[in-house]
Amino acid sequence: MTTSRQYDIVLLGATGYTAGYVAEYIMTASLSNLHWAIAGRDANKLERLRGKLAELDSSGSKPAIELVNINLDDDLSTLVSRTKVLINAIGPYTCHGEPVLSACAENGTSYVDFCTETPWLEEMITKYSKIAKRRSARIVPAIGNSSSPSSLVAYLLAKRYHETHKKAVENITCSYSLKINGMSAGSLSSVLKVVERYGVGPLLFPNPYRLCSSRENPSRPEPKKGLFLGHHRDELLGHLTTSLASPGNEAVVYRSQKLQPSIYGGDGEEGKTIPWSYREFMPASSTGSAIMIHVVTKILVFLLFFRPVCALISLLKPVNGTGPSKEDSQNEKIEVKAVTGNDHKLMARYSFNGSMYFHSAMLAAEAAMVLLSIWDVDEQWTDDVGYGVLTPSCLGMPFVERLKKAGVDIEVYTS
Repeated sequence: MTTSRQYDIVLLGATGYTAGYVAEYIMTASLSNLHWAIAGRDANKLERLRGKLAELDSSGSKPAIELVNINLDDDLSTLVSRTKVLINAIGPYTCHGEPVLSACAENGTSYVDFCTETPWLEEMITKYSKIAKRRSARIVPAIGNSSSPSSLVAYLLAKRYHETHKKAVENITCSYSLKINGMSAGSLSSVLKVVERYGVGPLLFPNPYRLCSSRENPSRPEPKKGLFLGHHRDELLGHLTTSLASPGNEAVVYRSQKLQPSIYGGDGEEGKTIPWSYREFMPASSTGSAIMIHVVTKILVFLLFFRPVCALISLLKPVNGTGPSKEDSQNEKIEVKAVTGNDHKLMARYSFNGSMYFHSAMLAAEAAMVLLSIWDVDEQWTDDVGYGVLTPSCLGMPFVERLKKAGVDIEVYTS
């Protein structure tokens, strides 16, 4: 990779709702020597954003402004080739993501996004993973509320278990709880566009192993067993039930296992994959509530099959570029707890109180800082990971430690 690039970080789609939080986070991070830019199509909006950022912290590193049309290949490639790390906040990724990810892969530029659109991500892995490896690009999608917390708790449990007991973890059960008071226009649009392009099948009948293509010799863990209408009971996590976020999060964790064999155990003798499983649910108060949540979740997903329902959601969703107010978001929370199912029990916990869109923005900004810090580091920089389409846990302990300093409660302990 060429080290002499004009920018350290470029925030693409900077005037969007979540991107606004990212810009504020970077601006107030006291990084006086950071060379960064906010990029988009509307010069007036970008100027207003830069003025707002200057009011937040006049001593911070002021961003440059870059006008770019992502539909023009030369325009996009020129911008991407001038930065070390690009944060892509233009969604839905199913509609707008491929040109940006492709340009980063081709130009050896590190990349971060907020993608929750697993079928689209599967396509990108198939198309661009080899290119990214060849061009020395680190592509890290799915860095927000989904799927960073799940990816990190699984990574930390597998890492600690391997270090303590000198063998691979066999299975992990996770409880994912997200309290959010409203969705942005972008989040709702992403759901609708996935349904429009791929149908409701990926939501009704998810394949959590879809990010491990057959060409990569993926593991095929046991399917979820012992469930009655989505209900599962764990002695440490309590009543658990179906989670809409679990298929995407599980897919990211299984991909992490293939990318980080020294952490998750890798392949056994004679090419046999060491069996293990990761199962994710959301917490419930009782068996009855778990079954009710499961049934309601499936009904709501099924309703997306009908175009009038999607049209109504599209009509009622917030104006593009908007979302919950900061005041309404203050009591939001994410708490992800996971436990090993082996004889030696370990538990990991990840929690954050506050706006969930700020939380996603913080994750993206901190991930970008990690990628920036390893820009000149050789391929195998940590935990088996080199280049290609990676997962949040591939950023390893440097990412975990940065999040702890930023206010995220992350711990691993004997249950």
